[in-house]
Amino acid sequence: MNNRVSGTSVGLLGKVERRVFRAALILRLLMAGLFPLFCISCAHYATLEDPSLAGNPNTTVLYGSLRYTDNVTTKETTFLRGFRMALQIVNEETHKKVFVKFSKTDPFTCVRVESGRYRITGFIVAEGSDQILRNTQFEPGEGAMVSFEAKPNSAIYVGDYSGSVAYSYYGLLPGGLVGKLKPVINNYTETTKVFRERYHNFKSLPVYSVFDEH
Repeated sequence: MNNRVSGTSVGLLGKVERRVFRAALILRLLMAGLFPLFCISCAHYATLEDPSLAGNPNTTVLYGSLRYTDNVTTKETTFLRGFRMALQIVNEETHKKVFVKFSKTDPFTCVRVESGRYRITGFIVAEGSDQILRNTQFEPGEGAMVSFEAKPNSAIYVGDYSGSVAYSYYGLLPGGLVGKLKPVINNYTETTKVFRERYHNFKSLPVYSVFDEH
């Protein structure tokens, strides 16, 4: 008798969980349809530099290692399309934001930017459709919040970063999005070696580090 009751309870819990996730899926679809109506910001990522393209006298590139882990489970993929993570860098003169994507497989990145004064201000987490879900700003005094000069005809090392994104829960109910970023690492020598090996077309560019100014 007890075994039968126990089996029935487990079965009911399973049905409840499936109904909860079905409801979450419906809500997710409704939200996706309504997002454009509320002017939700979308991320426009900096384009990765092509190693085969030649540089020019005004070339300014940023490079570093940006790795992240997407902790979306199989169960959650029924209503989520995965997450993307990006470092947010702002031009202090034009206030234009540059989003540099993290990668789960190949963390080394190199992007071209306009010359000028920049500040690394935080990171974002976006949905698969590039709608920004979380925008985390670094606090003044944090090691990652650095300001640097991106000079024409130069390459600037921005640091090695490691982050993760996940979806939290309140019991069976989907909760909020959690994005975490570990303290930035100054791994200039090794990451610059990778830069030189991959981008032979930029071998004449002088390289600098954002950590040199601090």
